[in-house]
Amino acid sequence: GGLAEGLAAAWRRFEEDGYGTGHVTTRTHKVLWRGWAETARAQRAIGVRMNLDAYAVGPAMRAADGAWGHGHINGSGLPSRFVDPSGTVIDSYQQATQIVDEQWLGAFGGPEGLSGADAGALAARLVASSAGGPPVAWCAQFHADGFAADPFRASQSVALLEGTLAACRRLRIPVLAAAQWLAFLDARRATAIVERHWNTATRTLTCTIDVGRVAGTLGVLVPARSAT
Repeated sequence: GGLAEGLAAAWRRFEEDGYGTGHVTTRTHKVLWRGWAETARAQRAIGVRMNLDAYAVGPAMRAADGAWGHGHINGSGLPSRFVDPSGTVIDSYQQATQIVDEQWLGAFGGPEGLSGADAGALAARLVASSAGGPPVAWCAQFHADGFAADPFRASQSVALLEGTLAACRRLRIPVLAAAQWLAFLDARRATAIVERHWNTATRTLTCTIDVGRVAGTLGVLVPARSAT
């Protein structure tokens, strides 16, 4: 069948298997993609607004000297909305996945051949490298079947997962599911500081914040120091 029919069938299967409906994010096994943005548009038609299929995986990640490259394959480290060949923006984000177990772990047959401990340490270094710099998103894939496989493979999966999460805890970096990350992006996009004033005499900042349709509590960060 066509793209739309195939997606509809997959969604029905998710529902039949007890995973519910109304999914707003997706990661596609085998990364079956059509055209430049046809898949993104078809997924958006059934409610998906974030796709995590762009992987840092395969021989393209290896330099001529044999060293493996790690980091943000789309440059910015932040999700970007899809744009079709005509320049029309699609209301759906692509979030690149930089931490990939099947690329790193030797137990998964990954080309980098790392142990779980070494892969966890690598993930910790990557996460730490962004501390204090421009905001970025680190996206990780941990195959569920890795934890249910033979004891050795499961132990390697656990070491990578725990190493990654431990680094986030140390640096107080929020750990979000994809749907939570999308909700944050929507809230940030809907929020605007429409006016602000700094009173030099009282050293007081006042501002008006338009939160649009954002529900719940909203936190706003301001610099601890600016100029003098």
